[in-house]
Amino acid sequence: MNRSYQDLAIRAIAFSMGFVFFMGGWRRFINSPIKHDIEHAAHLANKLVSAAPGSPLEPLIHWLLYRPNLVEWAVYMMSTAEIIVGLGLMLGLLTRLAAIGSAVLNMTMMLIFGWMGYECLDEWTMSALGFAISITLLIYGTGSYSLDRLFNLDIGARFINKPVAIALIAASMVLTVGFYSFYFGIADLHKRTSTNHYHYELLDSDDDNVKTLYVSGGGSSKASYIPYIDFMLKDGSRTRVQARNIDVVKSHFMPWSQSGAVVDNVLKLRLGSKTDIRIPENAIAMQLKAIDNKRVTFDLRDQNKSGHAFTSAENPAFLFWQTEQSIDALLVDLLQAASQHGWKVHGPEKVANGSITLVKLCLPEVGKAILQQSRHYSAMLPCISLSLYKEQDSSKLTLLDPAYMQHITSSAAIGAAADKSREALFKLLSDLPRLHRTAH
Repeated sequence: MNRSYQDLAIRAIAFSMGFVFFMGGWRRFINSPIKHDIEHAAHLANKLVSAAPGSPLEPLIHWLLYRPNLVEWAVYMMSTAEIIVGLGLMLGLLTRLAAIGSAVLNMTMMLIFGWMGYECLDEWTMSALGFAISITLLIYGTGSYSLDRLFNLDIGARFINKPVAIALIAASMVLTVGFYSFYFGIADLHKRTSTNHYHYELLDSDDDNVKTLYVSGGGSSKASYIPYIDFMLKDGSRTRVQARNIDVVKSHFMPWSQSGAVVDNVLKLRLGSKTDIRIPENAIAMQLKAIDNKRVTFDLRDQNKSGHAFTSAENPAFLFWQTEQSIDALLVDLLQAASQHGWKVHGPEKVANGSITLVKLCLPEVGKAILQQSRHYSAMLPCISLSLYKEQDSSKLTLLDPAYMQHITSSAAIGAAADKSREALFKLLSDLPRLHRTAH
């Protein structure tokens, strides 16, 4: 190919990449200066709030968000860098230096925003292509149609040789494939974003009666909405707190998070938001049911004070307990408590050469509701199968979470029966003082 055509092609991609960056800075300085107003919800920090959960830089982003003055300075510096890099690439002025700046900007966006995009992988796509273009310009240089060629300003050309070019190309390929695999997977797609499904974590605060609800996954284009929170109390009863009555102590990252407020009788929580809520006294568990989202239950009895989802990440449908008691001692306590709480017991039965003890507990009052709906539901309720076994010097108790029923049917009656079984089960197990909840 004629070198002149190659130079024209280089000028085209340099101008396009430069224009993208230049207009990014231009929008914030000229078209929408409110994005530089640190006290306004539209400040660019609102993008950082929603980007933090899936970013490998999550701790650093949160550290910055708690320091508004530093965030304000960083955003101004980024906007200025976009203007300078954009002009350099568009005009072909100090092109290789501008290409380095472009590579740094694209890599920064990849690290912060690369995991996002619930309909398509748009953030990753832009950063990956931008980084590849930057490397191309760094290797090839300015071309004939540039100010660098006109004024002999091709700084850095002497540092680019074949080994350096091969190393840069390899780095671009490795980073492209590596970040895709890290964020989304190759053989098995595992996107962390979606339009409806949100992920929540319950974190400690300085006050034992206050927990921080962190939205750690979900769609960034809208918010999750919680109409109420159910709390399970030590006496086995349940109390429902409507959104308007939830005691929101603090909404972090305001005003950018735009969360923690009640809108149309639901609590609004955006991706990346952290909201401190006060927990009722004697609460041992809390359950969220966001609109168009699955139920999530947190154990408030953890010895380290943090609430953890009852279901573990590795085994999302199962519940786990452990004790230092022997299996026989745990079994005696379990059977005695089951009798006192009105459960019918079937078993125990030992399997796997006696290493696993199986027990089935049935709740008659739940059976009536189940059988009125459909007999095939009786395969899961009103009886709950428990498995007792030794693992790492502890006795473990595991079972299928009754709430799993709500994932296989939309029946309100079955959902209520599952809730009742779960509540009764936790009341039963809470009477075993030496038994503690575990994540797995």
